[in-house]
Amino acid sequence: MVLLVWVSQLPGQVRRFSIGAWHIQSLNGAVSLGGDYRSRRITFRSQFTEQPQVFYFDSRIDLRSQSYIWHPNFMFIDLTAQLSPFNRRRDVFLTVPNRTESQVAENFRLQTTFFRQRPFSVNLFANWGRHFTSREFATDVEVFNRDYGITASLHNRLLPVNLSFSRNGWEQTELLTGRKFTSVRKALRSTTYKSFGKNDRHQLSYAYEDYTRDFTAATRVRNRISSINLQNFVPFDGGRRSSFNSIIWYTSQRGSQTFRRFQAIERLDIQLPHRLAFAGNYQFFRFRQSDFTSRQHNVMGRLEHQLYQSLRSRVFYEYTNLSQTTFDEKRHTVGIGLNYRKKIPTGRLTLSYEVRRRNEDRRGEPTLFRVVDEEHTLRAGELVLLGNPFIDPNSVVVTDLTQTIIYVAGVDYLLIPRGDFLEIRRIPGGRIPVGATVLVDYQTERPISYEFDVNNRTFATSVNLFQQLVELYFRYHSQDFDNIQGTTVRILKTIHQKVYGGRLAVAFVTGGVEVDRTDSNILPYRSTRYYLSLNPYFSGTLQMTLTTNWQQYDLISEREKQEFFYTTGNLRYRLTRTTRLNLVGQYRFQEGRGLDLNLTGLRAEIQTRYRMLYITGGVEYFHRNFTGEKTRFSNVFLRLQRQF
Repeated sequence: MVLLVWVSQLPGQVRRFSIGAWHIQSLNGAVSLGGDYRSRRITFRSQFTEQPQVFYFDSRIDLRSQSYIWHPNFMFIDLTAQLSPFNRRRDVFLTVPNRTESQVAENFRLQTTFFRQRPFSVNLFANWGRHFTSREFATDVEVFNRDYGITASLHNRLLPVNLSFSRNGWEQTELLTGRKFTSVRKALRSTTYKSFGKNDRHQLSYAYEDYTRDFTAATRVRNRISSINLQNFVPFDGGRRSSFNSIIWYTSQRGSQTFRRFQAIERLDIQLPHRLAFAGNYQFFRFRQSDFTSRQHNVMGRLEHQLYQSLRSRVFYEYTNLSQTTFDEKRHTVGIGLNYRKKIPTGRLTLSYEVRRRNEDRRGEPTLFRVVDEEHTLRAGELVLLGNPFIDPNSVVVTDLTQTIIYVAGVDYLLIPRGDFLEIRRIPGGRIPVGATVLVDYQTERPISYEFDVNNRTFATSVNLFQQLVELYFRYHSQDFDNIQGTTVRILKTIHQKVYGGRLAVAFVTGGVEVDRTDSNILPYRSTRYYLSLNPYFSGTLQMTLTTNWQQYDLISEREKQEFFYTTGNLRYRLTRTTRLNLVGQYRFQEGRGLDLNLTGLRAEIQTRYRMLYITGGVEYFHRNFTGEKTRFSNVFLRLQRQF
């Protein structure tokens, strides 16, 4: 309290001052004191219960300063510090589970720039931090990060160059389980740019990275990665509607996972007379790892025509030649499509249609074959099947898009058999964020020699009426096969999907319903989704938001039902000019194989201000039942903050 009283004597903003050659341009921050009384009861699946209760006192000092030595263009210093001087103890009861934001314990960041706004400049940075977070209210995590680096830049019109070195390290510990994940990455990068005209741009980059990863109960991984990247953009007109784009990069990785990858993407866009436009694309991909080799050529051409402002039509062709260690594959795809938009009385009509036919011919020896870098996006409430049948579950490797984090089955994701296929599903509280795209490698026993034709048809229409007050839409997608040789129909994914929906938006209320009827030989299902959103505004005195989503799945062939319900609300009421009340609540329910969750979170707080002293007090309640493990949490808190 002595510190808070002393800070209360400071002015609201510190004026500029100097100490010899050191000139302080700005110095501001805040001092906070607070206390919590927390109670948490955890009942494990074994019915063992632990119920810690604790009074927790915390303090916090936030500082931000900008200064320079002698001259701003000689040495400019930007310093940010966040301190918690009395929060030195480390226990498993530091995080408040119904807060989605991270709680920073300590953080220091120093950034220094030499010769700013000069032809040659140098930037140095150092960062150290510790914070706590809760992954989707399911896993409490403590994170340490330690980073530093330097960047040198040569600015000129002839050949600007950037050269940088950085060292990024972080350590992540799950407080309840004790599982630890550490990562250290050292990187040396250089980039140069060049333009020969007003609009063209060319960039050449080189990077060398030394990456080490260690996870509890897993093998330590260390890789050294070298990569070269060349990008070119050449426009053929001032509006850049006709242009040539080129991206070429080479990656060589040595260590725990050794491979070489070369990839090139060349794209040509040309605006033609009579409202015609041509787009051509060529891609080459080569991947080598141990006794596995994959090489792919892909050529695509598309011709589009714009008729008035309403109708845009297209015709396209694509050829793919894929050669792997155990097979060769060729694909020919041809298709047509159109998009139509038209104003109608009181609204707008939209139509789209596309039909494509692909011939796929694969020849090889009967053996296991490997799939590399298959992309999938894992969203809540969506079913995601891996792309091939007869997959060996023990061969599945799931990583993030950078291939630096390897996710753990049973901790980060689940593999669920669906007939001859596997469903992949993220686990709430794991390291895979909601909506993240992952890369999946695996081995499969799919027949190695076959040929078939696949037909895809897509139709969509929507009507918006009364300035988007009402929207009605319908989507249809089908996929079927013919001329089948060398494989069985049951492993070819036939689909007939119909989606109906409607949305109504009246003032601050938006609601709708969507019905999905999907027939498939792999995973047929029925789905119904209802959603509602309220955003009223009451002249700044009262603000409220409410969002609700309810979705049901009926997996017909699996005789399984899934249900997802989520609602969240926020109410802010201004009692006086300096006092306001905040109420936040949420409820989430989901039911199905491996995903049972029942979660309730409530938070009420009142905030007031006396001059530059901010006072916040409130209560929190949280209850979660995740696959039989129950957690109940309550908290009463008080915060004092003085800004300066």
